[in-house]
Amino acid sequence: MLLLYYIFVYKLITSKPMISYELCARVSIAICTGILMPALMVTLIILYLRSRNAEAKENRKKIKKFLEDCESLNPTRYSVVDVQKMTNEFKKKLGQGGYGRVFKGELENGMPVAVKVLDNSRGNGEDFTNEVSTIGRIYHLNVVRLFGYCADGSNRALVYEFMPNKSLDKFIFPVNSNRPKLSWGKLQHIAIGVAKGIEYLHQGCDPRILHFDIKPQNILLDIDFNTKISYFGLAKLFPKKESDVSITAVRGTMGYIAPEVYFSGNIGNWVYNRLADGEDLGIKEEKDGDADIAKKLSVVAIWCVQWDPTNRPSISTVIQMLEGRTGSFPLPLDPFASLGSKESDMNVP
Repeated sequence: MLLLYYIFVYKLITSKPMISYELCARVSIAICTGILMPALMVTLIILYLRSRNAEAKENRKKIKKFLEDCESLNPTRYSVVDVQKMTNEFKKKLGQGGYGRVFKGELENGMPVAVKVLDNSRGNGEDFTNEVSTIGRIYHLNVVRLFGYCADGSNRALVYEFMPNKSLDKFIFPVNSNRPKLSWGKLQHIAIGVAKGIEYLHQGCDPRILHFDIKPQNILLDIDFNTKISYFGLAKLFPKKESDVSITAVRGTMGYIAPEVYFSGNIGNWVYNRLADGEDLGIKEEKDGDADIAKKLSVVAIWCVQWDPTNRPSISTVIQMLEGRTGSFPLPLDPFASLGSKESDMNVP
């Protein structure tokens, strides 16, 4: 291409006098620009791809080192072929999200499992390594069990115990009206299970495990509606001796993170005003005691969303409150007062 360019310029210079040197210079600049710009673009693309490849190579090294360190942990490491076999070539899909897809599978001993195939591992694989390094080392009734994982080339998958009732959000935010409603007694049972799972993560593990994304979508339910905390992609490990943990960036899902970070409390304000005025919550009792359970869950929830973290009860105290009698603890300060005017006459179905 350069050879053709020089030939063309030579012909312009040595041609008839009617073609000026100024015109030749302009043509030369135009042709140089036409040649150099694509070359520059190609060079930049090559440098970018090399940078990406170097970053990917470094991440692979980190994950390889991490997997070597995890050999002493309980989860089994599976190959891609193992995962394909246990899911029957990914035949039955259970769900899909931003993390990837979940398939039903079966281990060689016949135990049903849920296999999460990660399509877009966040943070250069951080969510994958978080899952393996946290729940891969622990076992508790109220934390989902990780049986194994797959790290075969660029393929990533996590193998969990199978939860036939899926996640809590399917019941409290039902898309299908035919799905049975949870009784107040069962809701209390689920709340206690979540609290006990968090207590174990915070106080029973060393280092402590902070989940950072407790929400209905991450609370799984087994056949008997026992609670299983799941998804540890945002979890962090902290030394047990550290009583205060400072976080430099917001972690979690809006609406479920600490109230001093983000909170919207329209319905909470209505509930607080009813409780403060000694009015019932308009609960339709299907069983005796439903109104008392609803009141207890509401009061505990209000304690847990106090704006000042020092006013919130510890997770051990929360368990005692959930398992105790309704009248054994007072109504806390109104955490919704600073949100604006009261909405006590708000219509709530």
